[in-house]
Amino acid sequence: LGKYEIGIVGNGLSAYLVLKHLVSLAPEIKVALFNSSQYNAIEGPAYLKNEKAHFFLNTPSSKIALSDENAYDFCDFLGLNAEERDWHFASRADYGKYAKSKLALYDSYASQFGSANKIKRSEERFEVYTNDGIVSCNKILLATGNDFDNAWQGVILSLIHI
Repeated sequence: LGKYEIGIVGNGLSAYLVLKHLVSLAPEIKVALFNSSQYNAIEGPAYLKNEKAHFFLNTPSSKIALSDENAYDFCDFLGLNAEERDWHFASRADYGKYAKSKLALYDSYASQFGSANKIKRSEERFEVYTNDGIVSCNKILLATGNDFDNAWQGVILSLIHI
């Protein structure tokens, strides 16, 4: 299915922030993004509509913008006025919507594949087995968040020792 410089396993906020950073360093880099079928891209499980989505983030809205140019970008997204910016705490769900609106444009910088089912080292590369076929990557980044109920826990340990 192709050869890529970087493979990112996961499609939540961390995966997209890494993708954003890679693109800022080298816009021409070939990145493969392996999606989890459980969650919508970008938002991740912490920001979806679930029993914890209404919880408030522990950081003021004025401190967690995803824009390099506008420190109050998240506040602007929420429609906050200048007096509200520094003391407002948003919900996880609101931050998920914001992240998706800001990071979705990075979809065009990565080739999208199904879930990564297995990763094997092959000479100097990694072979990622998906439902779509095998994808070859120079480097692999696991950005699966803190969902330790999945099978990647053992894979992380084996990749560290390679």
